[in-house]
Amino acid sequence: MRLGIDTGGTYTDAVLYDNDDGVIRTAKTLTTHYNLSVGIREAIDRIDSDELPLAEYVQVTAISTTLATNAIVEGRGGSVCLLLIGHKPESLDRANLSTALRGDPVIFLSGGHNAHGDESEPIDLHQAKIAIKNYAKSVSAFAVAGMFSVRNNAHEIAIRDLVLQLTDRPVTCTHELTASLDAPRRATTAVLNARLIAPITELVQTVYTELKDRGVTAPLMVVKGDGSMISVDVAKVRPVETVLSGPAASIVGAARLSRSDVSIVSDIGGTTTDIAILCDGEPRIDRQGAQIGGFRTFVEAVDVLTVGLGGDSLVSFTNPVEVGPQRAMPISSLSHQCPEIMDILKEQLKRRPQEYQGCFLTRRRSTVDIQNLSRIDKKLWEMMDEGPVSCEELFKDARMLRAFNRLRVLDLAQMCAFTPTDALHVLGRMNRWSVEAATLAAQLWTRGFSRGMEPNWDSPEQFCKNVIESVIQKSCEVLVQAAIQSESAKPNRVEVSDYLLTKAISKFDPGLVNVQLTIAGNLVVVGAPALPVYPEVASRLNLSYEIPEHSEVGNAVGAAAGSVSQRVSGLITSPSDGIYRIHTPNGIQDFSDFDEAAEVATNELETLAQQRAVASNAVEARIDTARNDKIIKGLGGQKIFIESQITVSVSGQVKTL
Repeated sequence: MRLGIDTGGTYTDAVLYDNDDGVIRTAKTLTTHYNLSVGIREAIDRIDSDELPLAEYVQVTAISTTLATNAIVEGRGGSVCLLLIGHKPESLDRANLSTALRGDPVIFLSGGHNAHGDESEPIDLHQAKIAIKNYAKSVSAFAVAGMFSVRNNAHEIAIRDLVLQLTDRPVTCTHELTASLDAPRRATTAVLNARLIAPITELVQTVYTELKDRGVTAPLMVVKGDGSMISVDVAKVRPVETVLSGPAASIVGAARLSRSDVSIVSDIGGTTTDIAILCDGEPRIDRQGAQIGGFRTFVEAVDVLTVGLGGDSLVSFTNPVEVGPQRAMPISSLSHQCPEIMDILKEQLKRRPQEYQGCFLTRRRSTVDIQNLSRIDKKLWEMMDEGPVSCEELFKDARMLRAFNRLRVLDLAQMCAFTPTDALHVLGRMNRWSVEAATLAAQLWTRGFSRGMEPNWDSPEQFCKNVIESVIQKSCEVLVQAAIQSESAKPNRVEVSDYLLTKAISKFDPGLVNVQLTIAGNLVVVGAPALPVYPEVASRLNLSYEIPEHSEVGNAVGAAAGSVSQRVSGLITSPSDGIYRIHTPNGIQDFSDFDEAAEVATNELETLAQQRAVASNAVEARIDTARNDKIIKGLGGQKIFIESQITVSVSGQVKTL
């Protein structure tokens, strides 16, 4: 049997799964960001039993998670120092690199290579040493990005070794993540990877400890963004590969749970909605690199459309209602954990309307090193020590609002406010948490909307219906967008297209123009908020759909059912006539014979791919090697060699006990 665990932005799910018998047992608990072990322990406790003790029956444990995806979408994660080798300052303006840095330090070092892997100029190790020492205590990780490092990684390796020698901080090099060109995009990917090391390491270490305490010694795996799995040791070094881990697992899980041929999968969670289009039952893999949170990375992952829309999306204080992309803890859930906020909500209803009534702040972590925080940030952190802090009076001081935004980015604090989950509680379509707290918050927000505005509702119930209507319309929009993108088509006349789409998915005031949309295929929906929302979504799009049994834990099912896959790429170039240069992660070598160069490169890449597969606990591995020679004809008809791309894929099952 396999144990699948999915840790999302809102819920942590666990599944005991058997390839022959399917789902044996399930559990769903809240993700406790302040201390991940609490929610994970509770989920595992509900799976473990005297009849089926995990220590005796589990052969493999696999984790899928949206923590990496959510951190990028919401702009959270650890602080990073980026060391750029041979780059010009204008590199920061490409590939959203400056945005990815979020004001974190960046150091420009001399060095780098050219397109053939030859050194452009010597690397300045003295300058690098000073920068590393200066920032070692103020950042959580380093990222190293050299010009043409995928053609020669010597300079990146030199800086990496220096970081490891001088500090105890983890370091990410771009050549470890991809073999593709586009230096700024490689740097962006490395920054995101370095930023994710701390939260992903915390997650896998927490799961490992919980399983060890129960005597479970089965291999522990993590789902990658392409749906395959890697060992926890690999995940802690290359956590960016777990971007879109949750959606990838949901696709695998949906296919296992569905009773029909799946062509579209929609996973609506607490923080995001992820939609994938399948072809012959298999998701497309974006070999060009996943795009997430506005960043185009070099992470090979499922071709999925991800938007900040879920059950726990923040409802914005606007008219009409806006939902997402930021996440908030639902007031109904907060009250379930902290009943004392009920008195605060009741008192706020007695007073005149004020901005931020019904909103609270809480910590996302129980402990943290606060020595690098500013005085005002430390003050806010300490205020949250005894529980939720009301925003009503707090944010009258603009400094506190800025302090919260800084702590939110560092993944230290979160907003608790009205969400679609609360609206569903008020409307009687969900009863997981406190209906009374959700109702009080709805009353506050309805009253607040009325101040100087013309509301479209006259009761908390009508307000909640508008919140859910917004979720339904946005869900329709992203399904249509995903379908259009799958055909590589972009509609012309954007204004008209947007208007017709709005008419098609809105149930209000059809007017003279009545539009209906139809999406061909079968939709399978997984995720906890699916049932209250997607029947209406499917109806408006004339789309057949299925919400299968155990859909609420579909990601955990997908985690349990995965396998191992590794890809390694290399290149052969010709820097001069009669010279063939191979570029692999092992470095560069020159040959006078192309066939010899190709043989050596292929052997090196196959060995590396096998080593990576074994490191990820693969057995019965299958090797697939592909070579693409680029040769053109010259003016006299002679053949001119340009380059040769070699890719080796190794796939296999997970080694069990």
